[in-house]
Amino acid sequence: MSKDCDNPSCREARKQRDREVAVTSLVRNALGRHAPAEELERVDQAIAAQRARKKERDQ
Repeated sequence: MSKDCDNPSCREARKQRDREVAVTSLVRNALGRHAPAEELERVDQAIAAQRARKKERDQ
């Protein structure tokens, strides 16, 4: 990890991104089988993009 990760603003930004990932996952789980396939695909793509950004950031 880089030095700036100990910076309070960096930690807060990480927490915010983690919350966004969690919220998107909750939405996906809440939609479940009742949502149209297109909506589920869109949510899945958003989750995948957030995970990719998190993985890239953590490297």
